[in-house]
Amino acid sequence: MSGDVSAEQRAAEIRRYTEFVDEAASRVGQEVPGSSPNIVRLGHALRRVSGSIVYDLEATVQRPAGWSWASFRVGYVLWVNGPTEPSDIAALAGISRAAASATIKTLVARRLLTRTASVKDRRSALLALTPEAHETLSAMYARHHELESRWFGTLEEHEQLILLGLLEKLRTGHAARSAARRQ
Repeated sequence: MSGDVSAEQRAAEIRRYTEFVDEAASRVGQEVPGSSPNIVRLGHALRRVSGSIVYDLEATVQRPAGWSWASFRVGYVLWVNGPTEPSDIAALAGISRAAASATIKTLVARRLLTRTASVKDRRSALLALTPEAHETLSAMYARHHELESRWFGTLEEHEQLILLGLLEKLRTGHAARSAARRQ
């Protein structure tokens, strides 16, 4: 959203979106027997907030540094973990192996990653950030953390902990485990 949007315009957009979600909950209730309006609202809220955070981070931090959201996620895993096998990168970044492979290929071509043979399995490789990529990620993550602090700073510390607990419960629940098996 542009910085020149007035408070009145923003309030009107929030009202329109709230009315849309209310209408969606009502429509789903009419069309899908046994559905829950709370589930509809939760789904909308979680997708909307997570999409807005990702967009803000990508537009403000990653793209200006020449990285995509996917390349940042792969790079972040390597920045935190050090040399890592591609299958572990995919799992830790929360992306499919195919997406990780395509992103890794791009980062290797851009000379931001190095590839060496794995000591454990000669058929596999270990990927690592180049010193330049490590330096870039350090700078990007400082800005990334600053933006996340603004987003989550809306919540009191105890609210942050409650939200974290609830999100962890979703992340480790049955539906999440089923989805992970399909990746």
